[in-house]
Amino acid sequence: MQYFSELSGKKVFTQDRNYIGKVTDLLFLPNETPLVTKFIVKTPKGNTVIISDQEVRKNGIGFIVNNNYKQENKAENEVSLLNKLQNHQIVDISGAKVIRVNDVVISDVPDYTISGIDIGVLGVFRWIGAAKFVSKLLRRLNIHFNSDFIPWSQIEAGEIANGRIVLKSEKERLKKIHPADLVEHLEHATIRNVLKSLRVMDEKLSARVVADLNVDYQREIFQRFNPSQAGKILSLIPSDDAVDVLLSLDTQKREKILENIQRGKKGPILYLLAHARTPIGHLMNTEYITVPSDVSAKVALAKVKKEAQDFSELLYVYAVNKKNQIVGVCNLHELITQKLDESIYKFMNQNLVLGRLTTPKEILLRRMIKYKLYAIPIVDDNRELLGIVSLQDIVEEELEDH
Repeated sequence: MQYFSELSGKKVFTQDRNYIGKVTDLLFLPNETPLVTKFIVKTPKGNTVIISDQEVRKNGIGFIVNNNYKQENKAENEVSLLNKLQNHQIVDISGAKVIRVNDVVISDVPDYTISGIDIGVLGVFRWIGAAKFVSKLLRRLNIHFNSDFIPWSQIEAGEIANGRIVLKSEKERLKKIHPADLVEHLEHATIRNVLKSLRVMDEKLSARVVADLNVDYQREIFQRFNPSQAGKILSLIPSDDAVDVLLSLDTQKREKILENIQRGKKGPILYLLAHARTPIGHLMNTEYITVPSDVSAKVALAKVKKEAQDFSELLYVYAVNKKNQIVGVCNLHELITQKLDESIYKFMNQNLVLGRLTTPKEILLRRMIKYKLYAIPIVDDNRELLGIVSLQDIVEEELEDH
């Protein structure tokens, strides 16, 4: 067993003792058996040479390669030890513990294979050649300080290529924690630890958590995300939440992020942004379904099934006439309990409670409470539906304001 710190910087020669350069990195396969496949060598002129591990053997002065060795290229399934493991961090989701990979443990029998990672302080001293001295000094002081080793079997190999080091136990723990509980915990952590914790999560979970964080955390997080990262996350959260995030950022940052939002999600976000400066527009969302008032319950249900798959929730289906004006509403319970051939206009509620972009949210809230509604449709002067405002969004904003 040896360490990457002991291999890095070793000299490489041909069989005829011609100097090639020094080892700077290793390429390996990030799977359950992480074989080292290639050595990366830097020549005295600063060029990079990639040599297959099959060409390399160790000797007293460093490494020897065959005289007729072949220069290789990095394969798509190979990753860099230096860029993906060494000095990277393993994050405890609680944020209380951020562990640094100080060295990488490598087995050389029968082939070079990554055995695990060293997160102990001796790994740091090993890089400056002081590990033995420090160990002796600590023993004289009667302080026992061993290397802290995490075996490869405890690491999620599939996450390495994405630049994340995730322990299997940590990933399992994440699956068991409700996103709301994660949010509550992270809002007591520093922004730095929040960012590190988000990197441990898969994209869908991190998106759910980001959507529920308070606006101050959201602003700080997206200020630090590059536009590509930010666009990917905002493409996964409800459009109205994405708009809240974008409005908290400066115009230049906002425009760069918008360029990276998925095409199918970009339209609704731009639409909501256009109305965001009105009294109620910033609370409006486009997760609603409209159907012609003369279609059957069967047709309406088919549309719900097709269009609402990515909605965070769906409470009502709105009926419109041929001029696209809203003329009625039914909740999902009413819809699914009707005969399939029953026309919507026969059972829809025509006594609509509506709001406009200029309606104060306090009035909308009173209407929702009075009529026991979970959402109110927002219309223009022609009674065309612009979006809906949910009771949850109004209440959440009221709580934040107070």
